Amino acid sequence: MKFPKLFEKNLIRKEVEKMKKLLSLLVAIVMVASTSGTALAAFTSDGTEAFTASSGSVGGTAGISEPFSATLKNLSDDATATDVAWTGVDAGDGWETADQYIEVTGFATYSNWGIQTYTDNEDVSASPQYTGTNNPAGLVRTDSTIYNLPVCWRTKAGYYDPVAATYSDPGSAAASSEELEIIQGRDGNYTVLYDGVTGHAPGGTDPYFPWFFILDKGTDDVDVTTTGDQAFDDYQVDATFIGSAGYHHAPGASEPLNFATPNHPQDKYYIYLGANFTLAIPAKTYTTNMLTVEMYHL
Repeated sequence: MKFPKLFEKNLIRKEVEKMKKLLSLLVAIVMVASTSGTALAAFTSDGTEAFTASSGSVGGTAGISEPFSATLKNLSDDATATDVAWTGVDAGDGWETADQYIEVTGFATYSNWGIQTYTDNEDVSASPQYTGTNNPAGLVRTDSTIYNLPVCWRTKAGYYDPVAATYSDPGSAAASSEELEIIQGRDGNYTVLYDGVTGHAPGGTDPYFPWFFILDKGTDDVDVTTTGDQAFDDYQVDATFIGSAGYHHAPGASEPLNFATPNHPQDKYYIYLGANFTLAIPAKTYTTNMLTVEMYHL
């Protein structure tokens, strides 16, 4: 009869197919095992050759490639605003984030250039003009100008996509809870401001202090950790957030540690602001008309 022979052939064919699959699986396992073994093996160089690489003299002319602009906007809806304000704050509240942020653009190809932010409260045009003897930075009390409140700032980049011609986020969307949370810490004898992430705190597993104290053009000593007085300079690194050195997103013990390479000349930079109301007096007003954002080159 032919049926038993046909059944026997089918059985043989199925067994052959099983063996093929099994062999394929074994080959794959052997390949993985071989690759894993190679990855774990000690690396030994069997010879090297070094070559010189050079761009040659870079062309172009030093200048401003992206015009400077600074626009005040509301964090609530990104609408254009006229003043920076803190609503609902009380004396003794500590650090509070402002209701507005500053959207900044600008880029240059000068050897030394930057965009910085500061106050200038001792200038004759300042209203109110600071008349005290301490650091004049921040917000000045209107009825007694010898007093002022500290202000801090931090930045986050709005990355430009040249293909889609769009930005990653507007300032309100870019501000996470860490951007808006201002916590005062202490690193040795130096007071620092970090973002509330546990590991970022002074002495944490990954210290990171993204908030800068705002400086004033009349600040006598911008570096409290260095002996002697270092007055505010025209090219002040701790006031500059983007420039020829890169994007300066956080202060640190080693300044280059917290610089980053800009993504694109048309990137936007969002400046978030905070003020410390710990020593504020109830029913008093603290203000400045000299909160400045400035693009410069040397």
